[in-house]
Amino acid sequence: MTADRKKTYHFTAKRACYIAAMTAILITCKEAISSLPNVELVTLLVCLFRVHFGVDTLFVIYIFAVVEGLIYGFHPLWWIPYLYVWTILWAVSHLLKKEDSPLAWAAMMGIYGLLFGALCTLPYFVVGDWAGGLAYFLSGLSFDLIHCVANFCVGLVLWKPLNNALDHVSKGYC
Repeated sequence: MTADRKKTYHFTAKRACYIAAMTAILITCKEAISSLPNVELVTLLVCLFRVHFGVDTLFVIYIFAVVEGLIYGFHPLWWIPYLYVWTILWAVSHLLKKEDSPLAWAAMMGIYGLLFGALCTLPYFVVGDWAGGLAYFLSGLSFDLIHCVANFCVGLVLWKPLNNALDHVSKGYC
């Protein structure tokens, strides 16, 4: 293969198994601690999966969104944001994929947690009016702050050990 040609993507059974396992981990972790308001591992896992498994993480994100819709219903005001908020996180993780510092990742995840509510408010502006969208956003700021702090702490504590573990797991990846 010449240096200027991109590697061809092949969807294999092995890739499908990795995607299924990552999706199962994501859903299990999300549901296991769902009783804790705005404390979640999804942000951390999406970032780690993006670093180690690249574009295949998009399959994980969208399967996760569909399963969440099956569990909680496909109400467009929460479900449509799930289709883009995790994709935005995937894209930001792509930009930081070579970053080694757990502090940098934790800071990015904290900022993402703070912005999550704003990103999820977009449909409220579309289907309602500006006042309703703004009221929805402002009413959720305290939860966004919790999300920010929780994401930062989770990232700071778990980034390095999970990143090291996924280094080993992803060595045999396609």
